[in-house]
Amino acid sequence: MNLDIIEEKPNKILHRTEIKARVTFDSATPSREEVIKLIAAKKNVPENLVIVREINQKFGQRSADVEIMIYESRHVLEEIESKYRIKRQEKEESKEGEE
Repeated sequence: MNLDIIEEKPNKILHRTEIKARVTFDSATPSREEVIKLIAAKKNVPENLVIVREINQKFGQRSADVEIMIYESRHVLEEIESKYRIKRQEKEESKEGEE
């Protein structure tokens, strides 16, 4: 699996970096958790500061466009992001931890 950053834009007002990237893969569409691990390693940031907003794949392609937000602190993330996004991401992390 490979992640190529297409656009990276700092947003000083919301204390985050907004990233649009393309993920290429050989098997199934990667989970949010897999994308978080890739971007956290690439940008050298803690995984708990990364939110994957969208993963969009066109039918039959081995790539997906992703929209990612990297926040400066967990406090800012919790203030700005919707609670369901944070909860969904935490659920997915716990599912993968159980397997």
